Amino acid sequence: MSMKDLANNVLSTQLYTPQNNTQSGTTVNSAVLDLKGKNGAMIEWVVGEHGGTTSGSLKHHVTLQHSDASSSGYADVIDAKDVSFGAVDANGIWAEVKQPADEEKNYQIGYTGNKRYVRVGIVATGNHSAGIPMAVNAITSDIHKPEAGSQNGTATA
Repeated sequence: MSMKDLANNVLSTQLYTPQNNTQSGTTVNSAVLDLKGKNGAMIEWVVGEHGGTTSGSLKHHVTLQHSDASSSGYADVIDAKDVSFGAVDANGIWAEVKQPADEEKNYQIGYTGNKRYVRVGIVATGNHSAGIPMAVNAITSDIHKPEAGSQNGTATA
């Protein structure tokens, strides 16, 4: 396998099916990503154009959550050492759509923490009856182990 063959070295997983999100004043959690045997993950929140006008009182934000168990014990990721390619605030928020300039964008963050399971919390403030298209995806790669014959722990291929 070539070192430049990205398609065979990463896996894309859909955590939140692309849809027009009309949730209002609630939190929806994405599917869970199992990181067993993975190097970590890059989480991507893809957002379209809102059917209304986003503002401080009509907005969405996302949190990154992690746990040792797949179905319970989730906590917001708030420690900077657990993320890369982005930042989390004291509430675990890593991206927010609160004005039209925030729409029609992709937001990414890397997870480098030590928990096995991660998911995204999608939080809506205000009445989003017109909706906003969005999806959540994760990119992962398997842990690369040295091949037989390696003298210094690096791959020989």
